[in-house]
Amino acid sequence: SLQSLINSVLEILATVLLAPSCLDKKQVVKLVVSDVVKEILPEHNCHISLIDSNSSDSTFSMAKQALEDSALPRARWEATAAKKPGKSRAVNLILDSTNSDIYVMIDADVAPQVGWLSKLKQGISIDGVGVVSGIESNSYEKNDPRGNYKLYSDEVRIKQSLIDTTPILEGGLICWRKSALGGEFRLNEDSNADDAQIVFGAIRNGYRTTILENLLF
Repeated sequence: SLQSLINSVLEILATVLLAPSCLDKKQVVKLVVSDVVKEILPEHNCHISLIDSNSSDSTFSMAKQALEDSALPRARWEATAAKKPGKSRAVNLILDSTNSDIYVMIDADVAPQVGWLSKLKQGISIDGVGVVSGIESNSYEKNDPRGNYKLYSDEVRIKQSLIDTTPILEGGLICWRKSALGGEFRLNEDSNADDAQIVFGAIRNGYRTTILENLLF
């Protein structure tokens, strides 16, 4: 039920990535952490796990400092440094060290629109749905072939989601039910396609994977 879902612990996994070079990285990280904290602060069962996937830059320390300066109680977040590089290894580290059923993975350079947590909860609470994500917001010039392709692709995935399942979700902001993948599920650390592994893991177990049209990031 939705109520039991709300009572579940949401692990917000912020995998450390390089922020866009055209922006002040420190400000980007502070804004992302601030946005995440604002969303989960009222949800007392939500917990943040910040993982440094052995990156070579200072994004992890910036994000950790932003959490320390935030209003989120210290008991509701943790920061862990992975010994080996790789996003898949970082995700597995969280899966090994937590016992939640609902997980949300957010890349460090993603800024979802206000209300994203509520939308994810609504999407993942639908019976038979195992994985959900939003839609990446992009600005393209008029008649840009890439923009036209992205627009068409998004429309197809939205329609597929309304009927049943779309196999292509956005890894920058993705939510999944651990039980949909099986308690022993772990990502293949030799592959970078972590979002695809999560999606097809759920599909193989008979769960739907869907895009939320009203969730932009």
